[in-house]
Amino acid sequence: MKDSHSNMSPEKQPNIRKECILTQKIYDQCRFQDYVRQGPVISAEKCECIILHPEICRDGFGGIVLPGKAVRFPKWVKKVRCEDGSFKPGKITVLNITPSPIEGYWNVSIEFIFDFRLLLFGEHMIPIQILCCHNGSCLAEKGHVKETLACSSSYILQTTLSGPAAEGPFVASDILPQQDYSSSCSPHVLVQTKAAPENFKLVTPKKAGCFQDLPDESYHEPFRYAFACIALQADISLFQFVSLAVNAEMCDPPTQCPELCRDPCALFQQIEFPENKFRS
Repeated sequence: MKDSHSNMSPEKQPNIRKECILTQKIYDQCRFQDYVRQGPVISAEKCECIILHPEICRDGFGGIVLPGKAVRFPKWVKKVRCEDGSFKPGKITVLNITPSPIEGYWNVSIEFIFDFRLLLFGEHMIPIQILCCHNGSCLAEKGHVKETLACSSSYILQTTLSGPAAEGPFVASDILPQQDYSSSCSPHVLVQTKAAPENFKLVTPKKAGCFQDLPDESYHEPFRYAFACIALQADISLFQFVSLAVNAEMCDPPTQCPELCRDPCALFQQIEFPENKFRS
């Protein structure tokens, strides 16, 4: 196939040169859309808290909640509910991108962390308060009493996407996060997600399903964990940075325009009025 510019005269041929650009080539993408079970919920409070007993809350008696640990809800907590407007994605982390045993495919693991605040209720939907123990003090008159408990939950999604058969070139930039050589050579993942809480359920340790690592302290005060059912939608793309050589047409310097009359009315004065068209 001949170049369309080959038949042009030298003075009319545009100024064309090769330009190298760095862009993203998407190899594969998928959409995950399902209800997922997350839990047990973790305390996102910055300090130790106490789930106050609804009848003897003035004495600071209740269930202890440690920051960063699974929340153990005492037996008098009958129901938990997410506070309206508090649920939001806290963090999305691509854990790893590894070659699949099937050539040309890559295994991707992504962790979703969601933050929210829980409302606690006792018998007959009586609200249960939370006491924050600031400065090591768990007395009701010195601590801060509030209506919600800050929590978080996580979910790990694993998928397989088709991609380049071999690792790509090394990519580094001052505007990109510092990465090691292996992660920079492998494909990259872009994730976009939407999520909404469906419900929260209190579960005893023995009925926690496949979560066998949860402790079951039968000789301590009975407690339950909270598991969240979340409607999760995630769009995942596997891409790689590639360099492409493209034809770039350079702009020619503009030609000088003829100078117009400085008096704009002079142009109209030189035009003859078409009297013949208005004569009967």
